[in-house]
Amino acid sequence: IILITISGILTLRSIHCITNGDCDEVTAQENIDQFFSGTWYVTHSKGGGPASLCDQFETGLQDGTKLIKYGVKDDGTYGIHCEGKASNKGNPYPYDCEVQLNQRNFPARFTVVSTDSNYALVYKCTKPGSFLTDDYLVLNKQKDAEIPGGVESKLPSLGLDESSFTSSKADCT
Repeated sequence: IILITISGILTLRSIHCITNGDCDEVTAQENIDQFFSGTWYVTHSKGGGPASLCDQFETGLQDGTKLIKYGVKDDGTYGIHCEGKASNKGNPYPYDCEVQLNQRNFPARFTVVSTDSNYALVYKCTKPGSFLTDDYLVLNKQKDAEIPGGVESKLPSLGLDESSFTSSKADCT
């Protein structure tokens, strides 16, 4: 009976996520233009998967559009290109992303929770199919950086702590 109850709860939670598109409600930092400047390395991930941990982001601004590329490939190009246009600002998924290999599109939300010119705490929530995938990522300008104080101080308000994150040092070369 206990297993049936747990299974039912998990099934309902999955259905809830699919129908409502529940990303975490996370408050974005104001004035984040410094985030949209160059290459960022994922140094820590709450999800901890190698695809996230060993990745890097390329960000920029072009004619009022926020650009985020990630999914770095062996040849140095990025497999996923995302654009956040001002007209999408009120949309729950304000970024339109495209997988370059097959031109498949999917919606995404990137929330810069905390940033300065050297680090960023980013909440990424994407919907590449029927299910949401999300993660909290610590990005740094240096590949081997520790979790910065600015991120550590923000984690409790998100119900997280430093031990919630996996470092890329052990998993990436």
